[in-house]
Amino acid sequence: MNIILNGQTLQYPLTGIGWYTWYLLQGLQTHPLINQLICIPSIKLDNKRSKLAHNFLQSNFKKIIKSLPGSYIALNNCRNRLFRKRSQLLRDRNFIYHEPAYIIRPYAGSTVCTVHDLSHIYYPECHPKERVKFLLRYLPQSIEKVDHIIAVSEFTRAEVINTFNISPAKITRIYHGISKLYRPRQFDEIKAVLCRLGLLGKNYLLSVGTLEPRKNLERLILAFKQLSEQQRNRHPLVLVGVKGWNHSRLEQLIKPLLQKKQLHYLGYVSELDLAYLYSGAFAFVYLSIYEGFGLPLLEAMASGVPILTANGSSLLEVVENAALLVNPFDIDAIVAKLCQLLGNEELRVRLKQRGLIQAEKFSWKVCIENIINVYRKLASA
Repeated sequence: MNIILNGQTLQYPLTGIGWYTWYLLQGLQTHPLINQLICIPSIKLDNKRSKLAHNFLQSNFKKIIKSLPGSYIALNNCRNRLFRKRSQLLRDRNFIYHEPAYIIRPYAGSTVCTVHDLSHIYYPECHPKERVKFLLRYLPQSIEKVDHIIAVSEFTRAEVINTFNISPAKITRIYHGISKLYRPRQFDEIKAVLCRLGLLGKNYLLSVGTLEPRKNLERLILAFKQLSEQQRNRHPLVLVGVKGWNHSRLEQLIKPLLQKKQLHYLGYVSELDLAYLYSGAFAFVYLSIYEGFGLPLLEAMASGVPILTANGSSLLEVVENAALLVNPFDIDAIVAKLCQLLGNEELRVRLKQRGLIQAEKFSWKVCIENIINVYRKLASA
């Protein structure tokens, strides 16, 4: 089979959909049933590390462009023209085009798209207006035109079916996998990284995700502030993630905690450093309001870390009985659950054990095989 993969999300720094595309690219490149794989646009790698090259000026320029009115649609039209030009000769060679980020580009051959969530519909206040406007305009068209849809959870699959009134046969649920980097590690293996990041000897709470409203970090901070001074000193909160849309209020909330060293903001960290951070964490907290899957939960479980997470959207589907659950909108309930997690060693051990078992259900190898099966059905049709 011949595959076209849209590599638009493969830009430093990688976040959720970018990582999904990265692991999809790695899996397809080595699969025996894939004869030729073309990435449009082609990606730039750092030759020393075989990782994405970081173009600081380019990434910041794109942030400025995206903040302008009409920018999403203008950028989309430009990218459509470039994609059409690169792909127009591939249709006759029976290439299947896979769009890993919602909106398919113009292509006359067989098409697949991955839909990760519908947060722009159910929580539009958690996104920039231009992004919401763009998705509301183009996602229904993409859903209608595409030959097959991949949903990353049963939760997302049901929402797509019900929202767009499509046939269940047109959409397949295929879970994310988990990198082998994420595993329990001995202290000697992680101490150098923890020392470099200023976390050596600290029983820290870890939270991973872009600093944006949907991740619900404001309520987490407000709940953390209600813990005793002793608890906050003993278990500082560590935030990992790039600064996303509308994060200014959050920065004001965390400022006093940063000054007291009860909170550490690390920004974006490398995948290897992140794996070490998970392993060294006392517990992991992920209170996102809405997720289509919630990859950080899978990373934390595979690392053997006890978890407190929200009880909504797809998150329960990912963790099942391997996490402590809480209403993400109830700050008092979050405080109570944090105290329970911090003070109950028996609970923490039980959650660790269950998390490791639950994480074994997810694999990038299985994910890629399931995606290949979707391609095969399209090719045979």
